[in-house]
Amino acid sequence: MAEQSNPFDVSELMYLFDPNRYMEQVRRLMQQYGLPSMDPQVLMEAQRRNMEAVVAANRTLLEGTEALMRHQADLMREVFEEMNRSAGQLSADEDPAQRAARQMDMVGRIYDHLSGHLREASQQVLRTQEATMTQLDARFRDSLQELRGMSASPGEGKPAGKGSTGSGASPD
Repeated sequence: MAEQSNPFDVSELMYLFDPNRYMEQVRRLMQQYGLPSMDPQVLMEAQRRNMEAVVAANRTLLEGTEALMRHQADLMREVFEEMNRSAGQLSADEDPAQRAARQMDMVGRIYDHLSGHLREASQQVLRTQEATMTQLDARFRDSLQELRGMSASPGEGKPAGKGSTGSGASPD
């Protein structure tokens, strides 16, 4: 009878997610496809910075969402207060035509108030999205520069005897 492995075995999970094992696989793949070798520590540091950028972007989104929720709660509170004030001003012994006119005025004020708040909310969402994309874009561009630096050979040039002019000038 074959031995069953425990799917909740922490030691097995740690083996599967071992960063050193992962980096060894990356190194072998790079050798297999003839890619220049990269320092695993540099790759791990770059990945750490990537994760920090994602966490910062998520924090920005969360803060923007919290601000939007507070804004919407304030809006609802203001709308209910306006409705209560306006309802108190409507008297039962008023002429029905006057009451209808006052109700239409009340609805118009509430609508104007709501539409202004909705415009503010949409601008707030846009600002949050812009801030988040700016953070992620900056990290992406930094990451590209890091990858360029990692993939460049240490001498950053052609070795002597293989087309190098030896004078430091480019043959282009």
